[in-house]
Parts: sequence; structure tokens; C-alpha cells
Amino acid sequence: MKGLLFFTLITMLIPLQGMIGDYISIGNIKPDLGFLAIYFTGLLYGNVRGALMGIGVGFIADILSGGTTFVQMESGLIIGFFAGLIRQALLNLRWFFNLLILFFFSLFYSMLVFSFLDLTSREVLMHYPWKELIIPKGVLDAFLGSLLFWILVKRFKIKEFLDEKDGFERLFFSSPGKS
Repeated sequence: MKGLLFFTLITMLIPLQGMIGDYISIGNIKPDLGFLAIYFTGLLYGNVRGALMGIGVGFIADILSGGTTFVQMESGLIIGFFAGLIRQALLNLRWFFNLLILFFFSLFYSMLVFSFLDLTSREVLMHYPWKELIIPKGVLDAFLGSLLFWILVKRFKIKEFLDEKDGFERLFFSSPGKS
């Protein structure tokens, strides 16, 4: 039953993004709910489940968008895998560091999609719309994802993100008075 619910949620994520995207967009930039689902699955459940979520969400996104080259599936696999590696490498992920990671992952995800499209298209190389699409989408995904991260951590009381542990984050964002 749990697997069927999870499959239904993944299947409905991309159409849901299409339906509510206009209401949560800023200008013409819509947040990528599929990307956020892939990232959080990798972050919360590890690199294998993150990669599988990336394959599933990317496959559905490719099918519904009419893509034939499975560009988003390949990009989702890479993002889900690396989000799981971040979970293994960082013991104490705070919201600010999560914001930065989400921003750079969103830039990386957009660059992967455009690069795969460049490799598989028969047309002249595309230019990357940095100012018009990639950077604003990265900022919107980072802020929306950090808000969702904060809600997930506070609502479900995920201890590994609330505990004070010695991690990479502590080197740069340590609390005053603690050593």
C-alpha cells in the first residue's frame, strides 16, 4: 500500500506542477517541484532512493513533455544520486547551507538538461538563458526548497538535521559559545 501511494504521488507530481505552477510562479519562472522531490528524497533517504526517484520523476516528465531523449530522467538520476551523497557527507545540514546547495543544484540541473538537449538535438547549439531562466529558477527553487526543508525538519522532527554533530557545516556556521 505504501508503494502504491508513493507511485501515485510521483505520477501526479508533474501534472500538479502544471496546474498550480502559474499560481506560485514569479514572472515567467515556475519552481520545479520534480527537482525538489528528487533532491529531498536523496537528502532524506539516501543516494539509491534519490536516484530511483530521479529516474521516476524524470521519466514521467519526459513522457508528459513529449521528450524522446529521456533528458530529464538522466538529469534526475544524477541529482538524486548526488543529493544522497550530500546526506552521507554532511552530518549537520542547516537551512542556510541547504539554501546554497539547492541553488547550485538547481543551476547544475538546468545545465544538465540544456547540455543533454545540446548533445541530442540536430540543430545549432543552444545558448544558455542564464539571466532569463537559469539563475532566477535557481533562486526560486532554493528559497521554496529551503522553506519546505524547514517545514519538513520542524514538522517531522528529523533528529539528524536538528542535533548538534561535528560536521562540515560546523566549520563555517558554528553557534557562539559552543565549541
